[in-house]
Amino acid sequence: MSRFTDQTTQPAIKRQTNDGPVRNPTFEPFRRLLLEILGELGIGPGTGGGGGPTTITAAQISDATTSGRAVITSAPADARAALELGTAATKAIGVSGGVAAYDDPRIGAGGGGGGAPSTVTASQISDGSTSGRQVLTGSPSQGRDALQIAATVVQRGDNTFPGPNFATYTTAYAGVTADVGGLPLTCRAGGDTVGVTDVILGTVDLPYSGGNPRGIHAAGVAGIARTADPNMGAVGVFGAAMANAAPGRVSQVFGANFVVTNKPTLVPNVPNQGLSNCELYGVEIDVACERLANGSTPTNTHIRGTWTTGNCEVQPDGALIGHYVGFAGAFNQVPWKQAFRCIDGGADTSLMAGFQPGNGAVGSSPIVMRSRDGSNNVREGKIQTDPSGNIVIGPGGGAAVALAPNGVSSAFILNVSSLNVSSNAGVGGNLTVNGTTTSGNVTTGTLTANTGVTTAGITAQNAVFSTNINYKGKDVQQAPGNAIPGGFNVLIVQA
Repeated sequence: MSRFTDQTTQPAIKRQTNDGPVRNPTFEPFRRLLLEILGELGIGPGTGGGGGPTTITAAQISDATTSGRAVITSAPADARAALELGTAATKAIGVSGGVAAYDDPRIGAGGGGGGAPSTVTASQISDGSTSGRQVLTGSPSQGRDALQIAATVVQRGDNTFPGPNFATYTTAYAGVTADVGGLPLTCRAGGDTVGVTDVILGTVDLPYSGGNPRGIHAAGVAGIARTADPNMGAVGVFGAAMANAAPGRVSQVFGANFVVTNKPTLVPNVPNQGLSNCELYGVEIDVACERLANGSTPTNTHIRGTWTTGNCEVQPDGALIGHYVGFAGAFNQVPWKQAFRCIDGGADTSLMAGFQPGNGAVGSSPIVMRSRDGSNNVREGKIQTDPSGNIVIGPGGGAAVALAPNGVSSAFILNVSSLNVSSNAGVGGNLTVNGTTTSGNVTTGTLTANTGVTTAGITAQNAVFSTNINYKGKDVQQAPGNAIPGGFNVLIVQA
């Protein structure tokens, strides 16, 4: 061994010598080593000629380090600092033969010394936590579970975690967890009451800022990307789910799933925990179209707030719905107040229905509306445009097209240049023609056949005309009474 470590061959260091002041026992080995080196170099008391000791300073030792010179020239405290020794270097401990022998009275069974430290178990640590004892006594995986940490540090994405027992687990599991603020387990998916697996989990518990926050939000997981490559798109967050069930089994897959609630946990089926004064947004999609550096509008730029597409080879025999609105409260069947809404002035066009599939002349995709009669029969009506751009209203189940105010007190006005009625037309409210409004009866100033109204026939309880009827440019008038049998009136057409 070197002279620094083989201290067992040295005699016990005395606290005082007969030939000088008290020396610090901590640095006595260094002093002896230095004297020995100087002696081997022929430098020391009584050497060097001239009849007296040669004076050597620390600065003259050419290969000495800064810390080494400080040990030689400094006071004990500064020398310890130069060697980066803490206060433990000055504490007295039990020694025997120059080395620690655990004979300090503060160490050992009952504090009496005389042997190695007592053997204790984790349960004897009075202030130890349950998770801390599990770390001490459990396997590596049990210790990780107790501390809720991953099996390894993710570096390249090729790490494999042991995972839970998917057949039996009833709590939340995470391969990697990054938490800010100590979010409780009850805030994880399922409220830690059902089996949920998250390979990478980010959680944050945002405290009250005193009403003067400096941040704008706190995100459990954030994905941010940008690109300068026209052939590679930037995706901030990507989610994919795949079915892998054996034939005959059912698979449910979700590319993404979001939950927003006005209660402080995600423990399910626990009512009456909601909070007031909340603004809840299931998903917020922000788009930003900025002006160019010269203040002009970007060209060849297209923005779509949401884009639903796919890679289907065929249509399935079941539903294939691009956007499906379920209940606002699925378990209690609480309906939405409005499934879709465009704020006032929020869009140039609120809704646009495109062509129907097919080539050539095709109409628009219809807007279908469903109803249910008293016998629980489902009725469907539709509105669309034909290839010529005419609006087509198609009633369902053999019903007629009814124009009714449906509770609106004012008259329902249908303003078109030409009205073609191929079946019955029922008017539940008032009908205004050429500025004249009637209730019950149809009253008009001039009714021109084959111009304003084209129909196979007009059936009405009463038809009142205040002036005349024109038919193909000829006046229609009542025949003189003396030429008609009693009790009848006849309309004649001018020759």
